[in-house]
Amino acid sequence: MISRLGAQELRRVILAGLEALRSRQDEIDAANVYPVPDGDTGTNLVLTMSAVADAIAGAPDRPKDLAAALARGALMGARGNSGVILAQELRGLAELVDDDGVDPPGLAKGLARGADLAYESMLTPVEGTMLTVARAAAAAVQGTDADDCLAVLEAAARAAHEALERTPELLPVLKQAGVVDAGGIGLCVVLDAAAAALAGRPLAVAAAALRPVVRNREAGSSAFAYEVQYLLEDADDDQVHALRQRLGGIGDSVGVIGGSGLWNVHVHTNEVGRAIEMGMAAGRPHDISVVAFADQIAGATGARTLPVALSSSAVSVVAVYSGDGFAELFASLGAGVLVDGGRTMNPSVGELAAAIERAATDDVILLVDNADALPAARAAIALVPAKHVELIETADLAQGFAAMVAYSDGRSLAENVADIREALARTRTGRVAIAVRDGTTELGPVLAGDAVGFAADRIVAAGRDPVAVARSVVDALGAGEALTIITGADAPPAEAEAVAREAVAALGGGEVEIRHGGQPVDRYLFALE
Repeated sequence: MISRLGAQELRRVILAGLEALRSRQDEIDAANVYPVPDGDTGTNLVLTMSAVADAIAGAPDRPKDLAAALARGALMGARGNSGVILAQELRGLAELVDDDGVDPPGLAKGLARGADLAYESMLTPVEGTMLTVARAAAAAVQGTDADDCLAVLEAAARAAHEALERTPELLPVLKQAGVVDAGGIGLCVVLDAAAAALAGRPLAVAAAALRPVVRNREAGSSAFAYEVQYLLEDADDDQVHALRQRLGGIGDSVGVIGGSGLWNVHVHTNEVGRAIEMGMAAGRPHDISVVAFADQIAGATGARTLPVALSSSAVSVVAVYSGDGFAELFASLGAGVLVDGGRTMNPSVGELAAAIERAATDDVILLVDNADALPAARAAIALVPAKHVELIETADLAQGFAAMVAYSDGRSLAENVADIREALARTRTGRVAIAVRDGTTELGPVLAGDAVGFAADRIVAAGRDPVAVARSVVDALGAGEALTIITGADAPPAEAEAVAREAVAALGGGEVEIRHGGQPVDRYLFALE
């Protein structure tokens, strides 16, 4: 009989849960039912539990201290919907641990508290998911007179499996696919592992619960193409409540967990930049992760996949951008703080100084993609003497893109600056803009509505056909191995495809990639490496 879970038992339970999740990770990933992947449920659960295991590895053996480390590790490491819910379950347990550990009634209350926290963290809780399984497990042991923690966990695990089998009746998409909820499977695996660890027996997983189908999205509507997740500091409860509501207006699968000034924010959306800006309005976002679901599908065939998580960095990037697509690009490439430069790309000294202050690290790269904004950038740096800021001067957003591609969150400030400057030296950029008035250029007269093409800062072509002008720009850039075309807000999709075809022909076999930048002035930007 185990009358109380102390530090040793809590460690054993967490490590067993992690081991069990790792052993079933691929199977749980395979049980998703939505049409594009979300990092996948099994992967998200493993990432979350791994963060918890790391957090308690160096924690004191005093049960209350270990529980605090457990809760913080879960908050900091929570990934995806399933990870957010698991983190709340663990937080609920941690809140019931005192200096002597937790007894059976406390364990039962901790399961209930965790389920309540999980429901509260979701803007729109959905039944038939991991939430339902968590609440059923907790309900089964409330008011228990058991004097054995093992008995509580075994009863909770039995109820969880029973609820898991009922999830298809509550969520039609599960019934249609012939599967049970993937997050619910993960919670059952964790509870089974905890009970087995306390009993000293090998883990027994109910095979009937694992019904793999194709790998697909963990949760939410397929209408949203990106998962955005970040840690948010310096935000109070009222700001977080407002943030949760605002995020619900631009996406789904909204989850915000935490407290005491530190929150983990999760949303599926098509407006990555706005999701991050909303966090900036509430507090200080960092450790930003942006996952493109479509890229994850292509990842199986070798296409580039955005990082599932950006680890704590040695150096942060503050990037000035213009256009929703550039916000998404810069965030996905690791920019921790984004400053909307608007149409002119000229943010104020105060805006830049505030952004530098919000950077998560003392070492900061400030990326300003407009020569006219450099005086304001230098003045802003002087206002934040506590930060070591390196200013990267680029001529346009195409160079800014090349700089962000070269950035690595795992390298030092000096290493990143050297890598970025080397990348800029080997990258040639161009652009196509539409003239807004008649004028005269070195190539002759230009009429309003004409496309004007630049290679670096030199006009190389002008005319009524933007595709032909774009081809001239690519020709002027010369030979290269890889060309990125970034489309502006007013670039028609069919025209952009024609530009890409001309670019492929001009390069004669080089790699051509087209991305949406949404910039307001330049119809097309080109970065050739």
